[in-house]
Amino acid sequence: MTGRAFSPGVANAVVPDGPRDYFGYTVNLGALAAAAVANANLAISADSDFWWTGLTYQTDLAGAAVTEATRPIPLITVQITDTGSGRQLYNNPTPLGNVAGTGPLPYRLIHPRFFARSTTIQINATNYSAGTTYTNTFLTFIGFKIFVNVRRPLISQ
Repeated sequence: MTGRAFSPGVANAVVPDGPRDYFGYTVNLGALAAAAVANANLAISADSDFWWTGLTYQTDLAGAAVTEATRPIPLITVQITDTGSGRQLYNNPTPLGNVAGTGPLPYRLIHPRFFARSTTIQINATNYSAGTTYTNTFLTFIGFKIFVNVRRPLISQ
């Protein structure tokens, strides 16, 4: 049996049958000085398709400790591209705070997004602050893998 999901990149928007597991892909954009640009790629594993359901970020200033009260909201825009389909996911680079939440409160996608196995998620980020350097900015794409070419074990009754 297959389950319905909403995904603009998949015909009939059906999540295929198969073993699945929670998974997160994380990338560190590195140090982003004021007006700097960073490009990063996330390779989707060859063993499974990935359904993206949420996005979180964590950033710090000069490696300083981060608490809920001191969590920086980075002035960074992002453009995410699915290189498998060639589609950019936003019409313009979008402020990170508009499309990503924090660990305790991740941004949940209204419609899960499908990324085929062996494709790449490309992230382009720009620091638009006047003078702040973000030492590390991590993005975690939260979702689940559906493994391909894996037989389910037979269950005896």
